[in-house]
Amino acid sequence: MQILDAILKLLSDGKERKSAEISKELNVDSSLINGALAFLVNYNFVRRGHNGSYFLDNEVKRVLDIDS
Repeated sequence: MQILDAILKLLSDGKERKSAEISKELNVDSSLINGALAFLVNYNFVRRGHNGSYFLDNEVKRVLDIDS
C-alpha cells in the first residue's frame, strides 16, 4: 500500500514519468514499481501515455487536490 501511495503522490505534480524514473525516485525495485503501476492502470488511477510514461488520471488528480 505504501508503494501505491508513494506513486500517486509522486505523480500528483502532473509530470509524466517512465517506470524507471519512478523506481529511481522512490528507490524501489523496478519489478515492484511495474506491478504497482499495472494495478493502478487496471483500476484507472493512472494512465499510460504513448511513449511508455505514466501520469495521474485527471479525475484522480482532482480528488487528490480537493483532499489536500
